[in-house]
Amino acid sequence: MSTAWDIEDIYVQIDPMLNSWAARNGLRWETEYKDCSVRSHTFSLAGSESIQFWVDPPKQDCAVVHVALNSSLSRCRKTQQATYGFDNLEAGLDAALRIALEWKTVLDAEN
Repeated sequence: MSTAWDIEDIYVQIDPMLNSWAARNGLRWETEYKDCSVRSHTFSLAGSESIQFWVDPPKQDCAVVHVALNSSLSRCRKTQQATYGFDNLEAGLDAALRIALEWKTVLDAEN
């Protein structure tokens, strides 16, 4: 059975924007997870922690951008998300990246 998550072109409306943004920021999107189409990036940190941000498949000219601090001890320690229209999606990605880098800076200082 096919779902919206495994349709290859589910991100076709926003991929050019996502790819341009990622290139400007020196990042690369992961595009597949368990045979599903995704747009995700993970920063691995010391120990068992990581910071991940991802974009849900777009719906009605909007997309939800998530950022999460993960730990193997407690899957998700912190999370934030916000919905952005296509016209300000890059600003949303910038905000998520700022949050991820702030969390990373704090955790790097702790380790």
